Amino acid sequence: MKRISFIAVFLLIFSSIGAIQTEGIPLNGYPWQLAIAEKDGMKRVVAIDRTESQVMIIDTATMKVSTIPLPEYPTDILVKNSEAYVTCVEAGKVTLLDPFSATVVREVTVGRHVFKFLKFGSEESLWVLDMEGAVLELDKDLNVVKIYNLPHFSLDAVLWNDYLVSLYSENYETIWGTFLEDGEEGVQVQNLTTGQTTKFYGGKIPTWIHAAANLLYVLSYWDGHLTAISRELQVVGELELKSKVNSPIWSDARCYLLSFDNSTLVAVDLESLRVVKEAKLQGKGPLRMRLIGRYFYILNVLDNSVDVVDAESLTVVGHFEVGRYPVDVIQVDEKRIAVACEESKEILLLSP
Repeated sequence: MKRISFIAVFLLIFSSIGAIQTEGIPLNGYPWQLAIAEKDGMKRVVAIDRTESQVMIIDTATMKVSTIPLPEYPTDILVKNSEAYVTCVEAGKVTLLDPFSATVVREVTVGRHVFKFLKFGSEESLWVLDMEGAVLELDKDLNVVKIYNLPHFSLDAVLWNDYLVSLYSENYETIWGTFLEDGEEGVQVQNLTTGQTTKFYGGKIPTWIHAAANLLYVLSYWDGHLTAISRELQVVGELELKSKVNSPIWSDARCYLLSFDNSTLVAVDLESLRVVKEAKLQGKGPLRMRLIGRYFYILNVLDNSVDVVDAESLTVVGHFEVGRYPVDVIQVDEKRIAVACEESKEILLLSP
């Protein structure tokens, strides 16, 4: 599952979109995902290093880097109340960290291969997804208080009304090389009251679920197949982009996603399930994006660049070269964002 690589964290300072100056800072570590922790006016960039099984914590004022060893193969991070939770899939553990003292607060063996935090349920609980096919609810002390068993491995899951929705996502380790053949039923909706399961086709490698008030949406990675399902469990719309897609961002009216094959940002109207706008990117191979303020920040891994797209007009307003294989981006403060890039072992400070 591991891949030897080099990561750099870049801080982009952007009072306006324009020329960028850089300053390099050496970094010993391999951040894969980023999060921001805040406390008493202080901020820390928290970065998972899945290659060396550690987390790196960067003081945004001094750029000092602290490192905490983690159980084997950290995969996801969630910040709550100034503390950071990390799933460690091969060890079957969830680790609670204090980013400001750079210490481990608690580490619990869940007994399963947990790999992803889910964003639903009560604020008092943590919800995690495991590779063996289950959704786990954890209390504040990281005790398992409830288990929802799934019929298979799923890349996403959501509680929607009285239903538990999951995906048939094939094997996690070989996801980029295998996919559901046409006719497979890749979306499974379980009625938690009756136990009845309803199945739907969800495209090739169904990967993301979005639950709205009256409709459920499922998006597949391999072919960009978007399916809309009603409360009555009827398919009410479908769209296939025929391209690998990444990093969907959902609003009330639209889904914004990246077409990896075509290097475009695509806006889909969720009512009609039609493409309403596209932005051709200057970079190639868009992997991930975030909406920060009025801009989409898009990371391109085939030419190691960042595109900045105005969210209202969907026009490219900036394009920057960065380190090799940029994989994550997050806002630090009003004038800075952090970008994690694989295969460049350094920190670059970018300023206008």
